Amino acid sequence: MRCYIILSIILLSSLIIKEGYGQLVQSDYECLLNVYTKLGFEDIESYPIGGDGNREFCKGDDFFIYCKDNYVNYLFTPQNTSDVVVPNDYNCFSKLEHLRIYGGVLEKDFIYKLKPLKSLEIDSCYNMQNISYPIVGIDEFYLNTSFIDFKTDIKFSNLNNYFVVFIDPVAATIDISLVNDLTSPKQFDSLSTVTSNIPSLTNVIINNLWLSLRQATFIQESWEQLKTFRDLQNFYIENDFPIDFPIELFNVSGSSLNYLCLVSNLKKPSSYINLQLYSNFIEEIEIANAGNNFNINGDVPFSSLGGLRHLTLDGGNFDKLTSFFIFSDLQTLYLINSNLNRSPPTIKRNNFENLNLTGNKLTGPLDESYCTFNNKIRSVFDLTNNLLTAPAPGCFLCYPSTFGKSFDAYMYLNAPACEITGNVYLDKARNKIILQGKNLGFSDLLDLKFYKWDLVVPSFRLEISTFLYTKIPNSFNFTFENSAIPKKVISFPYLAAVSPPPCYRNCTDKEFCNLKTARCFCISGWTGEDCEIPDHYASATSIVDESGGKVIIYGVFGTVHKELSVYFGALNCNVTSITNNTIECNIGPGTGTKSIYINQNNINWVGKDLFTYIKKVKQCLNNCGSHGRCIESTGQCKCESGWTGLDCQSKETPGSSTTVDNNGTTIINNEHTSYQIMIIKLLELDIKGTVLGEYDLFDKWVLEKSNGSFSRFTQTIEQSPYNCTLAYTIEEVKEESGKEYDFADYKFTLEKGSIKISASISNYQYISSLSTLQLHFESSVTSLSQKDDCNYNGETNLENKNNDELNFITIKKDEKLLYGRFLNRALSDGRSTSITSTQIPSNSTDSIIIGLNLPHCTECVIDPDFSVLITSDFKTCSKDSNTSNSKPKYLIPVVVVCSIVGVALIVSLSYLVYRKKFVENQLSKKIKSIEMR
Repeated sequence: MRCYIILSIILLSSLIIKEGYGQLVQSDYECLLNVYTKLGFEDIESYPIGGDGNREFCKGDDFFIYCKDNYVNYLFTPQNTSDVVVPNDYNCFSKLEHLRIYGGVLEKDFIYKLKPLKSLEIDSCYNMQNISYPIVGIDEFYLNTSFIDFKTDIKFSNLNNYFVVFIDPVAATIDISLVNDLTSPKQFDSLSTVTSNIPSLTNVIINNLWLSLRQATFIQESWEQLKTFRDLQNFYIENDFPIDFPIELFNVSGSSLNYLCLVSNLKKPSSYINLQLYSNFIEEIEIANAGNNFNINGDVPFSSLGGLRHLTLDGGNFDKLTSFFIFSDLQTLYLINSNLNRSPPTIKRNNFENLNLTGNKLTGPLDESYCTFNNKIRSVFDLTNNLLTAPAPGCFLCYPSTFGKSFDAYMYLNAPACEITGNVYLDKARNKIILQGKNLGFSDLLDLKFYKWDLVVPSFRLEISTFLYTKIPNSFNFTFENSAIPKKVISFPYLAAVSPPPCYRNCTDKEFCNLKTARCFCISGWTGEDCEIPDHYASATSIVDESGGKVIIYGVFGTVHKELSVYFGALNCNVTSITNNTIECNIGPGTGTKSIYINQNNINWVGKDLFTYIKKVKQCLNNCGSHGRCIESTGQCKCESGWTGLDCQSKETPGSSTTVDNNGTTIINNEHTSYQIMIIKLLELDIKGTVLGEYDLFDKWVLEKSNGSFSRFTQTIEQSPYNCTLAYTIEEVKEESGKEYDFADYKFTLEKGSIKISASISNYQYISSLSTLQLHFESSVTSLSQKDDCNYNGETNLENKNNDELNFITIKKDEKLLYGRFLNRALSDGRSTSITSTQIPSNSTDSIIIGLNLPHCTECVIDPDFSVLITSDFKTCSKDSNTSNSKPKYLIPVVVVCSIVGVALIVSLSYLVYRKKFVENQLSKKIKSIEMR
């Protein structure tokens, strides 16, 4: 365990492997002889005298000296005299790299006058009561004392890369304060010291930090400095008094902390600790000597472990622990010496690679669920020193050479004969032959033999109406010797089956059988080890302004609500009522977008960025320029007569033509410029943004219906137990006065000739109730021709910006602009809710990809629209030359408005067409059927 060995690693890191032999050069020999003589080295007579009359200091494996290439490389000098040790006693060595001095009386400022060393250890020496100046030329410095008082301020600017102070506080008076005086970043490998304070780590970049705290001198106010621990990877705290669990470390923005070790006893928490609420996900926590108070009524005091993967709890008191479900996502669990007074937990689905429950009071038999562990379980699997009922399960008894040390010896007494059974069947879906049975072992199959043969294809076809054949036998007997169990012969039948069993066990009524993996999974709405706990999630929220107020959360919350709590970010939302489908709570004032945390029944759910405070006064795009008025209640511009566009900066526009390609791509051609809008991808993401599922949608749409102004495409994603359906519609607005739309409580008008795209996602089967969807839209632009295009400049400019409720994108090409406007509001399962959008990184300079972050819903709907206008520098080109006539300044935006409603996804594509001085172009539209790939 890392907590226990870290100090020994630090203190022994400078020890050298003894492998050098030979005779010292004369200068090093004389230097060494003088040092040993001055310090009264008692073992000098033990070194034999060689043929040249010198003692053979380098001959053999020696604890005090190590030679390399006939020079002293490592030296340990214990002192038995009162002579003062001076730097020149050691500076005479030519190639000394590692020096350890024990029990000496050092000259003042000794360490500052030494020649450069890789490591220096000062152990129990006098005149080392402070670190006053920068330690230069010494890579690693160790200070160890058991009886000498040490009172000083240690400045970070004076420390080197590797600095260790190890002092026995029982025999010495310790008062060390760490002072951060850095004005610019400084990097360290390791720092370990007894200290009276927790230092600020501003400008400190460090791999390992070990702080030993003492109650007699500790400054409690310094605990606040934990919020500065940003550029630290591994942190160790050892103390002689109870401390609070350092939850502050989990809320440091941008923290690189990966490992936390607490060698101490901890105070009793006031409530369950929910690591999911905090932005910093630490991968490994080790608590040694947790103490009797670190629990909630005998239960482990965590309601959620967040992104934790490795957990050690040693020396705790968890006699009332009832469920192991909270540990399901861990790879390593050490729950040892912690008074577990219960039967062994049933474990059916887990990621355990290491499990250690030794030193508890587990009683009763160990069930067969432990036989389903990951193959890597053999690295650490320990249930010794408990009160389990013999015998161990057969899967372990059959392989004593592997698991003999995992149980107490009595678990093997009076054990029944090992029984191995198995059936072999062909899984055509995965092209595998599967051996399924009992006690088959844990090892991977090795030395597989593959056979190849050539098929002879006849040159003619023979047809017969009747034939006879011999049926494959129903069973075969296989007999083999098991060397692990002497004189025991085992046999099992072979089952020839045309239809293999769908799952390895019978699924319950709250589970379904995944035919691809042959395993049981919880159906929607249920979770837990046996899918017996109602799962909960939120799909939408009502809208509240920045002053706060009543919020209604819509979703599935079940009928059992034990220890319910709701947080919007770090703000508590006081729950006033809850049903199976709604939670009503009161939230205080705030701003911006918040994640929602709902904890009940010891299960924590997170809805990432699901809630946004709405501003009462909204801003308009470019403040409507100088030709319009901003309607602050909606954030839309009311343009003056003769002007149009989202920001009232467009006046006259050449006509555009729109077509729909057979792969679902909408194409807007405007003179020599072509814009393409398409839906290209659907992702399932966890709360960290990790991709759990990825589905390419481009070029897979199938035309289902089409008339003069409306087309509908569909495609299906195959999932279990239900398939996911996507629908994609394109509508042309033909009304002379345009058409009004009301979507997710947002009203807008599309002009005649606009194209409205709607897309819906239904019955997506999520891997986890914490998962969400992200739908990718791509907008791109190309120049159709450079000939006679006086606006052509060969450049494409992409831009992405936000205001209160909208996210805008622009693509500028040949003095034309494509505006994308995404409304941060949507419908989820039929209800209006807040959403966000994200620009997806891309190497393309002619396209921009926007990811719409959808909530966890049964049906999701979004609604963007697109329009084309011209820029202020647009010119009308002559057909006969590249000259141009002076024209008013115009703007060509393509507008995208996106919102999410329930399970349907609506994307509206619109372009504004204005005809004044230009010849009117007809709108042409071609819709071709798209085959699903």
